[in-house]
Amino acid sequence: APVTCNRFYSYVWWTVWYDFFAIILVAYLLATSRIHTLRYGAIGFLIPVTYLLMSTSDVAQALWHIGVSPSRAKVLLAGGIISSIFQVVLIVLLGAELQKRGTHFAALAPGAAPGLALWSRLVRQVHATFMPAGYPVTVAPGYPAYVAWQGLHHAAGSANGVLASTFLLYALGLGAEAIPTAGAINWVLKDGLGQAGTLLFGRAIAHNFDVNARWWYVASSAKLNLAMGLEIGTALAPAAFLPAAALANALKGLAWMAGGSARAVFNGAFAANVNIADLTAKATSQTIAASLAGTAAGVALAAGVGQSLAPAAAAYAALAALHMLSGVRSVRSVPLATLNPSRVHALGRAFLDGGGAAAAGADEVDGGLAALGDGAVVPADPRPDARAAPRVVPLPSPARLAPCDPLRERAATAVRVGVPRKALLALSPAASRALVGEYAGGLHALVEGWSEGRRVQRLLLHEEANAADALLGCLHACVARSMAERMETNQHLPGATTLRIARRAFPSFRASLVAAGWDVERLKLESIRQRAVW
Repeated sequence: APVTCNRFYSYVWWTVWYDFFAIILVAYLLATSRIHTLRYGAIGFLIPVTYLLMSTSDVAQALWHIGVSPSRAKVLLAGGIISSIFQVVLIVLLGAELQKRGTHFAALAPGAAPGLALWSRLVRQVHATFMPAGYPVTVAPGYPAYVAWQGLHHAAGSANGVLASTFLLYALGLGAEAIPTAGAINWVLKDGLGQAGTLLFGRAIAHNFDVNARWWYVASSAKLNLAMGLEIGTALAPAAFLPAAALANALKGLAWMAGGSARAVFNGAFAANVNIADLTAKATSQTIAASLAGTAAGVALAAGVGQSLAPAAAAYAALAALHMLSGVRSVRSVPLATLNPSRVHALGRAFLDGGGAAAAGADEVDGGLAALGDGAVVPADPRPDARAAPRVVPLPSPARLAPCDPLRERAATAVRVGVPRKALLALSPAASRALVGEYAGGLHALVEGWSEGRRVQRLLLHEEANAADALLGCLHACVARSMAERMETNQHLPGATTLRIARRAFPSFRASLVAAGWDVERLKLESIRQRAVW
């Protein structure tokens, strides 16, 4: 008789948990203070007995839940016996090697309580498996919170993935005239079309991942949830299986591409000891463990939901919400030390409001000192000693700015880096000559314009501009924007004036960024390099 999905899921659920607790029991016995003193024969006896019990349980669960035939039950039991023999060999070899090295993992420290020593060993093993070497001194602040939220994120995604795959299989076999060959062809086609779509989408947007990794990680989570929703929805329209499944697969591929790229940026941000490879490897272990837990939960959920769409939709919505929430909270824990337009704009405003304008001698401009913020109340000597150390203004560190760093960079800043070619071509000859004359000899220029219904400052960089020139241009844009917002609308300060203020404040601004832990050499200001020559 055919086996229903519900009975099969029930069998898998109970068998996995029984085997899990049996393995935990064996691990506990091997880790106690007395079992290591026994001869290998006793250990070899304990292991096969435990695994034979597990195999017997598998057979009983199979007979009870899915009605496996007696011949099949004998095969399962034989497989358990063979597996037990291999386990005995591995345990004996491992024990001999550990005894030869004198590092038996079950040995307790003299006088230590067995329970505390066992807990200490378990914690060390967990750290060795899931945390980078030297933790916590080899990672940046916020790593434990990031790992916890990432674990919940991957578990929720895996559980939803099991549910979505179940309904995708339901849709594949719902047609009255459906045959196995047609189903296999559709499955292969949806994978192929989905991968082709991923290549096209990746070509169009992959260059944006470095500039705003937080936003693209959250966007990848949303795309993954949308893809799983499409897969569940295929059960409503089996005739549209191929286009819906192909689109879902393309979205999944794009989500994995964007999410993996963003996680690479996050691993680099946490690598405090040039250990990005170790962090990446441990992130893979963390993802696997969380995904296994999510898969087990998804199997139980699919068994309870069955083929009912209403409960499946409710479960999908709850898991998708948890997936998005944990994704947002995880990226808020990443102390990105690179400067993108939104972060450099926020830090520039904090610098000016915190007293940075006083280092620029902004009082030389009528009303300019007051226009740069309440912190700039002490005028600076317009001819400071060049050998004097730059004034350091307290700025938020990467870890402190992370929770309030805007996810959507374009919506959070009125300073844009790069000027579209069509905007430059739209300038009149007189305006072009005035712009070049105003910034002659410099390596950046400010072009005012409109974007999405708001006035913005566009920073145009010269082809030869380096990181310091780009950072000066960003500070110049912040100065011009701040003064334009605080002064009367009928007043205008020429670019040369605001540039002079920015130049005087720049040493202090750069020193303040370095003191707060920001990377001033590797800027992430442009998704596509847009430079000019004048």
